[in-house]
Amino acid sequence: MVKVRKQKFKLETAQKLLKVAQDDLYAAEILSMAPKARPETILYHVQQSIEKSLKAVQIHRGEAVLLTHDIDLLMAELPSSFIDKLPQGVGELTQYATIRRYLDGEEVLEKEDLLEAIEVGKIFVKWAAERI
Repeated sequence: MVKVRKQKFKLETAQKLLKVAQDDLYAAEILSMAPKARPETILYHVQQSIEKSLKAVQIHRGEAVLLTHDIDLLMAELPSSFIDKLPQGVGELTQYATIRRYLDGEEVLEKEDLLEAIEVGKIFVKWAAERI
């Protein structure tokens, strides 16, 4: 088993990271309207917005952050009462920051799937903004 490193960041990094999460989500939204955008790239940006939102909240709480793209691991670092209202199953998006980032067209991704993922990303970004 690979041990994932943790790192502490300055508290002001939380706000900066939240801004980048918002920018990633905006990129996903813009790409979702483009006629030839690669679906995996759109989902990559959604994944990044969720990952950065979770990390921003951890930093704001003064916690060390896991240096990973794994959304499930990042969510497990927060108290369950803190994340109980967030959508479940978002860990599936982790693959778009890892292996699916490099594979093209292996699975069918409908426009509705992409738009649903963007809406989930919005929930996470809003959740983080309310806590920072």
